[in-house]
Amino acid sequence: MLSFNDLKNIDSHLNIKEGELTEKLTGISPLHSLQSRSLSFVKDKKNLNKISSKSQLEGVLFILEESLYERLLVSDKESLEVMRNHASAIATTQNINLCMCHLSKLVYERKTESQQNILDGRQSGSAEIDPSADIAQNVFIGEQVKIAKNVKILPGCVLMSRVSVDEGSVLYPNVTLYPNVKIGKDCRLHSGCVIGADGFGYHFVDGVHHKIWHFGSVVMEDHVEVGANSCIDGGTFSPTLIGMGSKIDNCVQIGHNCVLGRGVIICGHVAIGGSCKIGEFCVFGGKAGMGDGITLGAGCQIAGGALVNCDWPTKSIIGGHPARNLKEWMKGVAWLRKESLKDKSHAADS
Repeated sequence: MLSFNDLKNIDSHLNIKEGELTEKLTGISPLHSLQSRSLSFVKDKKNLNKISSKSQLEGVLFILEESLYERLLVSDKESLEVMRNHASAIATTQNINLCMCHLSKLVYERKTESQQNILDGRQSGSAEIDPSADIAQNVFIGEQVKIAKNVKILPGCVLMSRVSVDEGSVLYPNVTLYPNVKIGKDCRLHSGCVIGADGFGYHFVDGVHHKIWHFGSVVMEDHVEVGANSCIDGGTFSPTLIGMGSKIDNCVQIGHNCVLGRGVIICGHVAIGGSCKIGEFCVFGGKAGMGDGITLGAGCQIAGGALVNCDWPTKSIIGGHPARNLKEWMKGVAWLRKESLKDKSHAADS
């Protein structure tokens, strides 16, 4: 539990401009899923469109830069009213990125100070393991881990504190599940995959890469399969979500805060940046890549090696670099080949 004074001790530039914060805070929530008794960062005006709650919540603190707050006071009081309608207090700071790094560390430390990942939860008696679960030797199970019936865990796996694995799932050798990861029913996680590690999030301020501390973890729905040596990063402040029936090949990277719909297929060596939304039954060919914050509609097909740098609507079929309609891309490739061969024939004639 954090008071405003706790936050002020970390960021001395933090000042409440409107409202009053009487509740102690329990964490950080993103704008799209505000929670009571939490703080939320507003990086720019367009972020306010992400606010999903329609009624005022208890003890919500919005933090934004002083310069942004002053601009809104002068030219956009409607945006300020949006925050007023959803928050108990509005505070400002000098540098929102640096503030996010510092305060996320404070919240992370408070949330993880009671986690025990040294003593096995079977020794402390806090792990809940169904008698039908089949657990090999040399498996570490953290405190308050929950393992349902007919789960199979092979040697070398690590399940850190508060992980849950639902019925019938199989963890092959050397799988690592970071704290608070939730695995659904009948999932298959192959050797060496890592679920819930920190996302690659930093802010560069005054010559230093300052870390954004992650505690959002991963929620994986039923019937998901993850290939060997693939990584699914935990969300920053809310979970990364992997939809039911999705199949992920070997050596795939899925960034923090991504949301995958049902039945998504991702072939080997694909890399997906953070905060992407991928509609149900999308398919990625091998070695495709996608930048941060991109949205794909349902049923899109991404050709192997494509590099996606913008949003695409439902059932788009795209390829190339930058990715565009596949037929258009192939026509362009054919034209380039034709022109290059034409230059060679001219050279031979001369």
